[in-house]
Amino acid sequence: VLYMVWWKPLTIKRWLKKQGIHGPSYNLFLGNTRETMSGFYQAWSKAMSLTHDIGPRVLGYFYRVAKEY
Repeated sequence: VLYMVWWKPLTIKRWLKKQGIHGPSYNLFLGNTRETMSGFYQAWSKAMSLTHDIGPRVLGYFYRVAKEY
C-alpha cells in the first residue's frame, strides 16, 4: 500500500520532471482536490459565454493546469 500511495507517485513525478514536464505538487492524503474544487467553483461563478466551448466550464481546473504547465 505504501508503494502505491506514496512511492509510485513520487517516482512518476521525478520521471516526468526529468523530461521537463512539471505540474502541481503531490499531496499524500488530498491529492489536488482543493485546487480542483476551487477551479470548479471559479468556472461556475461566471456567466456562460455564448460559444459552445463548455470545456473550461466543466473541466476548469484541467484547462487551467494545461495552460499553466
